[in-house]
Amino acid sequence: MGYLVFYVVLIDLADEVAAELAMPLDNISVEMVFRGLYHFSVTYEQGKATDPVTYLTARENQDLGVVKAPRARRKRLPLDLSPFPQQEGLTNCYECLTCHQWVLGVRQW
Repeated sequence: MGYLVFYVVLIDLADEVAAELAMPLDNISVEMVFRGLYHFSVTYEQGKATDPVTYLTARENQDLGVVKAPRARRKRLPLDLSPFPQQEGLTNCYECLTCHQWVLGVRQW
């Protein structure tokens, strides 16, 4: 049960970071927010930081990777619903291979 409470708090912190950066939550890496908490705790012990949200969103801490890198979008080909989408590549079984031949080599019976 404790892990569930921790996860809820972590998601809430990631949501606060997303709101501070004016980004959707999908662009924030929850794992990197978790890993950034270690760095925050070190600076908190040194007395250099007091708020985890401002620490994780600070410009000098961009190397923590809290914001996900944009992914390259692949161009999707239109879906072809015909029964034989690439019909020009099909061959007749009796013209090129017979049922007596193996895939790796020709075996005559």
